[in-house]
Amino acid sequence: MSGNESPIAGLMAPASTLRPGNDVRATFPKEYRNCWNPEFRCDNGECIRPGFICDGRKDCKDGSDETSCSHDKFVICGDGKRKHKYYWCDGWPDCPDNQADEIYCGDCKGDDEYLCPNGRCISRANICDSQCDCAPTNGTECADEIDCDKSYISSYGVTVCRLGETLSCSGPGPSKSNERCISSSFICDGVNHCHNGYFLSDETGCGEDSSSFDIEVYKCADNRTIPATLRCDFKYDCLDGDDEAGCPENHTFFQCPRWERMRSSLIDEVGELQPETIVNKMMETKENWDAINTYVIAVLKEKERNRDWEGLTS
Repeated sequence: MSGNESPIAGLMAPASTLRPGNDVRATFPKEYRNCWNPEFRCDNGECIRPGFICDGRKDCKDGSDETSCSHDKFVICGDGKRKHKYYWCDGWPDCPDNQADEIYCGDCKGDDEYLCPNGRCISRANICDSQCDCAPTNGTECADEIDCDKSYISSYGVTVCRLGETLSCSGPGPSKSNERCISSSFICDGVNHCHNGYFLSDETGCGEDSSSFDIEVYKCADNRTIPATLRCDFKYDCLDGDDEAGCPENHTFFQCPRWERMRSSLIDEVGELQPETIVNKMMETKENWDAINTYVIAVLKEKERNRDWEGLTS
């Protein structure tokens, strides 16, 4: 085997049978539940923890977790950890550092996918989405995140999607560092490019009539329908930010008289501020970032104290 080849290339079934949604392992007896990611599914349908694979003990009742344990049934991640072939070419990199389990998985799907320099195929919707889906190779840059100024801006470790150009959506977990910026051309195309599995993605309520929901909803100009509770929450959940338009009564930063003195001082320091421009103003300089950040934190803490007091007196 040459240094550029992967054990995946010779051992896996054709990539078309192993893509998410087309997994040849998907049909099992109904008595077993669906396995969570990253659980291992035994040949009989049971689910076990990934650490139980090839540990010398039969944790599957049929022993299938101990049947493919030779060295060539594993790839090596950049940190030295091994990943079993069960996790190869499933569209999810279990080796986040070198993506060894997701390279050389077959030809990309025409114009819908992009071939990374390391051999991984990714959706074109995830090019310039602020997340590195092509692992840097041999010291090179992340190939899918080059020249992306039209999609997002990054400053001081914070990424902000371009309003009207890309939609911001959160990935799995609470961290804000995994938010993606999905281009408007991929919104409501039938594929969740946010990779989050959550209700709030680029496919949320696409084309749905408001009357079909059993909760109060808001119709975005981008043709998505979102819960009305996301209106005026200081975060753009619609592509064009229309969910934050016309919210003066909620924009405490700019309306509340108790903050007028501090607000005036802030404006003298950084210039005129409006709800729709405050993020861009923060990104201009480190001094602006620190000044606005201090003000916003103070206001949010005061609002939190007010809510706590209302809860005690209600």
